[in-house]
Amino acid sequence: MKRSLLAIVMISSLVACKDVPGKKDKKENTTETRIGKTDYYVSLPKSYAVREKGGEDYTVYYFMPEDTLIKPVFAGGMYIGHYPTEFQPSSPSCRVDSLSASLLDSARTWKLFVCDSSWFAQTIFENNGSSIHAFGKGNDSLSLQKTMAIFKTIHK
Repeated sequence: MKRSLLAIVMISSLVACKDVPGKKDKKENTTETRIGKTDYYVSLPKSYAVREKGGEDYTVYYFMPEDTLIKPVFAGGMYIGHYPTEFQPSSPSCRVDSLSASLLDSARTWKLFVCDSSWFAQTIFENNGSSIHAFGKGNDSLSLQKTMAIFKTIHK
């Protein structure tokens, strides 16, 4: 019952979130931001930024508060490279579930870990010769909805 209710709330929230690329959304107070030097763009909350960390054959882009001293309510990111690694639950007591949410204009199946008072979601897929590992984490169902809504805005 809880899973069904969560799925209904998430789907209705994602359907209601319509972002206009390149503009600020007064209701959500978001700004479209280029993801590093890629051709991808994302609408992030005004207080958030994209941070980049790379290696020889990959780059990870983190979506997090500009002020690094603030503990984020939610955060996420994208690994773009050739050898993504799926994260494992932080505890054996975490419940493992799945959800469907849009990313790069396609429905994706996300693995969802619900651990005590927090959650972690991730999906891995191939796109234009590279692998993308998208991930997010937060503390409650509202932060999960916000994170999935942010991933939905990613586009070229």
